[in-house]
Amino acid sequence: MACSRGGEMITPLSWSTLPVDLLTDIAKHLDTYFDVLHFRSVCHSWRTSVPAPKKSPSLPLELNFLTDDPFHPFATFSVYRRTVFRLEPEGSQHGNSWLIKVQEESDAGKLLVTSPFSRYPIYNLPPTFPRELNLLSFRVWPIASTFSLERHDEDEELDSNDVTYHPMEIVHGGVEENDNDSFISNDGVTMSSKVTVSASETDSSLGVCALIRGEFYSMKVNRDQEWNSMDIADTYRDIINYKGDIYAVLRNGTGSRTDANSLTTTHLILPPRPFTGERYLVESCGDLFLVSRDYSICASKVYYDDDTKCYFKKEGVTDIPFKFEVFKLNTVSPTSPVYHWDVVNDLGDQIFCLSKDCSFSVSAQDFAGSKGNCIYFVDELYDEFDDEEDVYDDDLVDDTKIFVFNLEDGYAGPLASSPGFPNIFWPPPLWLRTDLPPLGN
Repeated sequence: MACSRGGEMITPLSWSTLPVDLLTDIAKHLDTYFDVLHFRSVCHSWRTSVPAPKKSPSLPLELNFLTDDPFHPFATFSVYRRTVFRLEPEGSQHGNSWLIKVQEESDAGKLLVTSPFSRYPIYNLPPTFPRELNLLSFRVWPIASTFSLERHDEDEELDSNDVTYHPMEIVHGGVEENDNDSFISNDGVTMSSKVTVSASETDSSLGVCALIRGEFYSMKVNRDQEWNSMDIADTYRDIINYKGDIYAVLRNGTGSRTDANSLTTTHLILPPRPFTGERYLVESCGDLFLVSRDYSICASKVYYDDDTKCYFKKEGVTDIPFKFEVFKLNTVSPTSPVYHWDVVNDLGDQIFCLSKDCSFSVSAQDFAGSKGNCIYFVDELYDEFDDEEDVYDDDLVDDTKIFVFNLEDGYAGPLASSPGFPNIFWPPPLWLRTDLPPLGN
């Protein structure tokens, strides 16, 4: 439709005819991988004017090592990735977000929906849950990614018939994007560790750091043939890739910083206050935080098992009190290489979500009715006679299994019985349902 200005007819320009230099300038301000995908999927001219986003290291990453077992001379490991996303429908008001955690499958674009607090799939997805997400219908923000290590038996064959998942496909507005960053999920294979993966800036190798039953291992893929272990008397509890370096924390609260290129540990960070408890590393608003769950307040009810490297409730114990402390990583001065943890009493509008699999932070203003300065978590204490591999279920999104801790007043309780703290994980919002018309119709 033409417009008139001063008697002169003006024909509006089509989006597809915008000059390339303008599109290039716009693309420089796109912050995430999905922003670039969204931008490139608008039309052919936009797609050709902006290069495809740089992909992360291709997964699954398969690692093979020699062993001392003559009957099984090789050990094969695979590295897998899961990512937490914040979704929001296009055209909706701010605060209408939902969190989803997915695991990439072997087929490009296929995703397995997992619990936000564990590595396990959600099998009870409603029949109205979409089997396709179109990036032109949603705004997508990646919140956090986590990697895990899985060992395969030498004679094991990955059978696609064993794969159980909800095959949800990412679609880029009908424009095909080939992405090889994928991996397969297979029943019957034990996933046993937390891993970081980083591309080296000095050579073509990948740096892999892993926590395996409390021990810290590192290796350079394409260079090393065995894991390099760090000889520490205590056990490690968490690991994170923060600003290009690897940070880990011991059970006593001592932290370490490892250079991602050389995989050498360059700093030790003294604990803020040593006590028995679980430790979590969380990146929030560009800063690194240490969250400690203090078990010293219930030492008569909880014990640490050196064989399994896990905390257990003692026999007959049901109720365990909750206490969390939060610390922020700082340096002594802007030019000082000495790090230390400072106590944090207020998270502002941030919500910390904690688990052994992946800890992350979100803003309360993105979720209607939510309040910040709190921690969402699941109780990861095992019962004394539980088999560690059998303690999970696929209902960890249910608000009877999720707990909330309020830093303001120290309140802690199940999310289901905590007014003012909505479940931002479950159920899926109405705007995701496939049996309803799109928003605005």
